This record gives sequence, structure tokens and C-alpha cells, in this order.
Amino acid sequence: MADLTALDAKLYRGPAGAPAQTEMTNVRNLKLNRSWSKANTTRRGDRIKTGKATVLEASLEFEMLVSDTDPDYLAIQTAMTASPPTPLAFRCLDRATGKGIDGDFFAEKIDRDEGDEKEQTLTVSLYPTREAGRLPVPVV
Repeated sequence: MADLTALDAKLYRGPAGAPAQTEMTNVRNLKLNRSWSKANTTRRGDRIKTGKATVLEASLEFEMLVSDTDPDYLAIQTAMTASPPTPLAFRCLDRATGKGIDGDFFAEKIDRDEGDEKEQTLTVSLYPTREAGRLPVPVV
């Protein structure tokens, strides 16, 4: 198999409660963050702090260009500005038929960058939710 590049990765969006089907093309610098939460198992006699893995934490981050004609941009803006934020379905894969995560997320944070001499961008941080009844699952 050939080495993968960042451009091989895919991000899909859709309504919460069902698998995301619409590929997002106005995305760059996509990052799938995964880490294990841990329980402290250190005892008084231990010389090194120890722990035990408990639950997997995951989040998605990406950048997109500000565009009032992009349906993905509009959907994310609408979901984020609702009170409370509305969840959306996202599927992040390392390639079209690859590995990653699929589930419902809410936009935890959106930063808009309006730096001089470049286009306006959003940096979107997504966090998993079960509000729509669909838990995030690893895609393997």
C-alpha cells in the first residue's frame, strides 16, 4: 500500500443521529485527537505514579475558509450559535474506506482568524456527544 498523505483523509458531515454522508471539501489541517483518561492507581509505597486506562477521549479539529455559500460552513455556524449548540454527525477517516471515528459531535469552540494578508478562516473544535442517541465509535 502507498503511503498516505493528508489529502487522502476524508471528513463527512450530516444530521445528528445517522452516519455522516456529505464529504466536506472546505477543510484543511484536519486533526483527530485521541487519548485515554486514566484512573490513579498509585499506592503509598510506590516510587512512581501509576494509572489505569479508563475511557478513550476523542475530538476533531480542523480549519475551513469562511464562505457564506458553503453549506458545511453554514451548517457548522448554525449548529454552534444555537443555544444550546446543536449536534451534527461527523465521520473522520484516514482515507475514503479507512480508519477513524464516526459519531455525533457538537462544536465546542470556533475561532475566526482574520489575519492580515490572508483569507478569513475558522478553526473548529468538535467534541463527541450522545444527545442525538448515537455514540461515537472507532472505525477500524
